[in-house]
Amino acid sequence: MKKILYLVSTLKRSGPTNQLFNIISNLDKAAYLPIIVTLSPEPEDSRAKDFVELGISMHSLKLSRLEGVFFAKSKLASLIEFLQPDFIHSQGVRADILSASLMLGVPKIATVRNFPQVDLPMTYGRVFGSWMAWRQTRALKALNLSVAVSKAVQLNLEKHFYLRNTEVIQNGVNTDAYKPIEERTKSSLRSKLDLPLNNNIWIVSGHLSERKDPLFLIRLWQKVTAIDDSHILVFIGDGPLEAESKKLADKIENVKVLGRFSNVDEYLMAADYYVSSSVAEGLPNAALEAMACGLPVLLSDIEPHKEIQSMSPEIGFIFKLGDENSFLESFKLLVNSDYASHKQAALNLIASELSAVKMSQKYQNIYRKLIGK
Repeated sequence: MKKILYLVSTLKRSGPTNQLFNIISNLDKAAYLPIIVTLSPEPEDSRAKDFVELGISMHSLKLSRLEGVFFAKSKLASLIEFLQPDFIHSQGVRADILSASLMLGVPKIATVRNFPQVDLPMTYGRVFGSWMAWRQTRALKALNLSVAVSKAVQLNLEKHFYLRNTEVIQNGVNTDAYKPIEERTKSSLRSKLDLPLNNNIWIVSGHLSERKDPLFLIRLWQKVTAIDDSHILVFIGDGPLEAESKKLADKIENVKVLGRFSNVDEYLMAADYYVSSSVAEGLPNAALEAMACGLPVLLSDIEPHKEIQSMSPEIGFIFKLGDENSFLESFKLLVNSDYASHKQAALNLIASELSAVKMSQKYQNIYRKLIGK
């Protein structure tokens, strides 16, 4: 049995943590022993308990970001010497940099879930974010392999940072948690969630940030309701634009900004469509989860969205990023087309290409290949 050490900052409830859970929960338990090492104390909204319930060995350096600058490398090296892993798999800027800094004699890979030069400056500011992008991609060159979550992410790593040690494994969905429900069940679920029973509900799930551009959809929804006032836009999530989104939504009919919930699966199951106006994504977990619940999608034309749609064009429609007229045209096309065929196409694509089981199997193929070497 081979020990796989997973190195992350924390297990905060988020897309990357959900994907890590999907990888680990579907490992061949006869072949691999997973070990998780976190760098910092767990936040209040953590999935650590879920990993513990899987029986995973858990360790934490419990260092703040500032303490990590001075002590993380030595503490991590000591812990790794004790644990004796056969393989190290990191995700996230700090984890990737630390993994690359240690000379261990074991294979090391990282999963890259974003466009570093775009996402990090958006999150941390132009100067510090750009420096972080440079440090991370420099570290990736020292690893055996960088696994991109989409072809678009891989192309970005190769084109902008000249990485050659790359491979693509697209994100996967836990289809036991995210799945379609019957119409009669949907009505009772809407009642439970205090959602309107007879409207067409468009769901947006995820961080309310500049990167997701929720304000574009809220401002535009007044024109949507002028076309058909049966359509309601519902946001599930929080973030730096939450207050501004709520303030703007209060002025526009049929828009609800509900905040963050742990039962995102139920809101997706209760909805009719999924919509995203994101400016940047790696491969969007939220869209995949919505498709696993049978929702047709309306997506901005960023490369990761186009990559999903190219795998099965019948899942929904694409609109030009930030273009109101393009959005409204695509909206009309979607609502006036065959809903059942879009729903089935979404379910088929998840089952055939984008399930958590298939994703984990692809990672295990990499583990076998590199450990064998």
